[in-house]
Amino acid sequence: MRLKTTVLTLAVFLLPHFAADSAAASGEALMETDNENIFFEEWDTPFGIPPFDRIGDEDFRPALEAGFEAQRERITAILANPEPPDFENSILALELSGTELSRVWSVFSNLTSTDTNETLDALELEFKPRYTRQQDAIYLDPALFARVDAVYQSLDEAELDPEQRRLAELTHRDFVRSGAALPLETREQLKEINARLSELSARFGQNLRAETKNFELVITDEADLAGLPSDVVSAARQAAISRGHQDAWVFGLDRSSFEAFMTYADNRDLRRRLFDGYRSRGAQGNEFDNRGILLEIAWLRARRAGLMGYSTHADYQLAVNMAKTPQRATEFLLQVWKPGLERARGELVDMEGQAFGDGVKDFQGWDWWYYAQRVRELRFSLDDDVLKPYFELSRVQEGAFYTANRLFGITFHPLADVPVWHPDVEAFEVRNPDGSHLGIFMVDYYARDSKKGGAWMSTYRDASDIDHPVRPIVTNNLNLIKPGEGQPTLLSFDESETLFHEFGHALQGLLTTVRFERFSGTSGGPGTGSPQRLCEALSDRRDHTGHSGVQNRGLLHL
Repeated sequence: MRLKTTVLTLAVFLLPHFAADSAAASGEALMETDNENIFFEEWDTPFGIPPFDRIGDEDFRPALEAGFEAQRERITAILANPEPPDFENSILALELSGTELSRVWSVFSNLTSTDTNETLDALELEFKPRYTRQQDAIYLDPALFARVDAVYQSLDEAELDPEQRRLAELTHRDFVRSGAALPLETREQLKEINARLSELSARFGQNLRAETKNFELVITDEADLAGLPSDVVSAARQAAISRGHQDAWVFGLDRSSFEAFMTYADNRDLRRRLFDGYRSRGAQGNEFDNRGILLEIAWLRARRAGLMGYSTHADYQLAVNMAKTPQRATEFLLQVWKPGLERARGELVDMEGQAFGDGVKDFQGWDWWYYAQRVRELRFSLDDDVLKPYFELSRVQEGAFYTANRLFGITFHPLADVPVWHPDVEAFEVRNPDGSHLGIFMVDYYARDSKKGGAWMSTYRDASDIDHPVRPIVTNNLNLIKPGEGQPTLLSFDESETLFHEFGHALQGLLTTVRFERFSGTSGGPGTGSPQRLCEALSDRRDHTGHSGVQNRGLLHL
């Protein structure tokens, strides 16, 4: 039975390491709620996995509202503290201020990426800008910045360990890069820009998913399947059945389905139709058209960069990264691009020769995948389809687990009776070499209409160890073709590589033993970083859609 409770109760569940006076101070003004809501309960689930089977769409609005209010109360408490600013009462208190909100937001933002619906889409469009405004209210507050700056300026005198010092440095940098030191008028402009960018990024992603979902290449003549491997054909029949088509095969724009068809289908006209559908997503002149959104995003990013004192958005983004400047990044990319382009031109000559022999005199982008495969078969006797039986999904996953065990001694143990967000999801407990608990690893490998494209690693809970260890809940997400009933899932070499790539990110999230959540995972985790980083990064959840084996295919024709 769900508890009727206050947000203060939630704070007690989530922050047992908080001192009693801190919890009381932050909880005095927390709003009451009579709504039964799973987010206001302590989750009595194995390892604290979110109770997906009990979370309803209706739970998110009150839980997010309560999370916003809880964070505002904690920020108010920081500002009202009469003691001189120090690491504990300013930097650490700020780091922990969004704990309740993060608990809800991590579930919400993951589900809108992996198993969304119309209700969640509408909530995303509403709450993503509000989330950004909340973070802006924090990071553009001059009084709060004054406290953070006071700690930062006294770092050399403070008795902090390296991890504490680094958290203080990054927190100060977040404020500066958010615009906290800029005039009031500029800060207000930044707030509007950031909120609008959040809304636009959410709309862009939703439009892209809708365009991918709405496109169907329906084949009713079995002769049009010539060249396609049996597992691809079987999956296409299953897709047709799920979409209500009888005696047909359906191919869509999710990357695995798209590349398989483009690589093996003999029917050139159908390859062209699928190719055109893929490259024109978001450019159909309909309600899902993204062209205006892209232009506005580019314009707002440029405007924001100018307000922050940078020449371009690229200058702003790269200032805190290894390259530092667009010029250095471009120089590095050209070291790869130039020889890569020469290699692509050479491959194009080979493919055009093969295509000419088939009567194709106007080689196009929709021919690239197909004839690249033909050349590999003729020149190197290398057929990806022949390799696929060696890359059955469970065996590839087993190989990833074996590799992790050999490298780090950790083991993966299936969890059968735990809540998951979709029936396709598998969960594993990860254990240290001594058998102790290390974390939870959950995998969601198959494409579906409610899921965004690409492949990525994410978390439902990041690791930390302030007063007690908190172990992470890490996920890997792919978009593989779901096979026909009773058929194995056979991966291409590129898909196997992608699985290992994302598994590497998962390992970093699982193995981390940092004290502060900010440093957990592959990029420090969402934490309470700058709103600029949050409003753009959260829409992607550490997306790695580029790792889909695209290589040079279609490079000269896209």
